[in-house]
Amino acid sequence: MVRMTLQLMSGLLFVGITAGASQAENSSSWPRSLLGDWQGTLEYRDYAPPHGRVRLPTTLAVTPGDEPAAVVLTYTYDDGPGKTVTSVERLRVDPASGSVDWNDLAGRYQQQFRITESTDDERLVLTMTGKDDGRPADIRVTLSIRAGRLTMLKETGPVGQPLQFRHEYQLMRREAR
Repeated sequence: MVRMTLQLMSGLLFVGITAGASQAENSSSWPRSLLGDWQGTLEYRDYAPPHGRVRLPTTLAVTPGDEPAAVVLTYTYDDGPGKTVTSVERLRVDPASGSVDWNDLAGRYQQQFRITESTDDERLVLTMTGKDDGRPADIRVTLSIRAGRLTMLKETGPVGQPLQFRHEYQLMRREAR
């Protein structure tokens, strides 16, 4: 159930869009500011009726990727006694085109977002049109880092309609051991 929900939450159509250079210029420290180990929760709106919210304990390890502008995100979810789910993604920021590629390393999905807002190390807002729960949707992801806290909020909605909560990670940076 969680694996399917996670795939659906992240599985979006690949859409090539570019943003203006002014937003991309501020994204130079992203995604390197994500590097490290994080711990907290994933809260998501379930796709199955009654569409309630579910909260899972989550860890995230962010390691350098295969090029300077890329990182690998390894999520581990505690889905109940004896059940652990892992998901691995690659995030790559391209300031020149004003875009972010965010892909599942298992090949289940590729996403290309446009950078619509960026501050150097604190906030990155990404948008695209893709699919949510199999339907065309506008999608916005907001990443925020402040005082050792990482928040990743995903909002979705039918194209041209107001966006609604889809899921949110609330994570704290783990101390180096």
